[in-house]
Amino acid sequence: MVAEHGSDIISHDQLVLPENLVTAEVTVMENLNLMTIYEGDIEEFVDVISDNVRINGELLSADSKIEFGNSCSLVGVSHQQIDDVKLLSKFLLHMQAENNIKIKILWDTEDEDSILEFYFEDNGEGPFDEGPNVDPTFNSHWDEFLVDLGIKTDPYEDSHGGE
Repeated sequence: MVAEHGSDIISHDQLVLPENLVTAEVTVMENLNLMTIYEGDIEEFVDVISDNVRINGELLSADSKIEFGNSCSLVGVSHQQIDDVKLLSKFLLHMQAENNIKIKILWDTEDEDSILEFYFEDNGEGPFDEGPNVDPTFNSHWDEFLVDLGIKTDPYEDSHGGE
């Protein structure tokens, strides 16, 4: 299944994400674990995404899609049980400013599915980007992402209903 946001959407079978899980006991990933960043917008970004990958307590299944926010959608790619208590989920995030943002979440299934690790990788094709970003705040559309996800209000929106 391919999300219907435009002609540049990739399907889950075209998605190639490095699998750097070293052992069942220690998870090492080359990307930036957003769960280690204690900054309000990042925390809210992680919360909005993680809340929307769950539907009635169940994870968004592979090939399923959910729409939310201002023209945002998440597509389930895969879920892989790493060991008895760890589950790695992959999703594609599509927003107005950018499609095919890779999201990886490592869940602790023994602790009410709490998040151990959360990774972001965009396509790095924004006007000021210098290749794929693993820190969403480095994306040239970061402020737009926050508005589309409902984290921030649109500073250009006419709140007075016009003049």
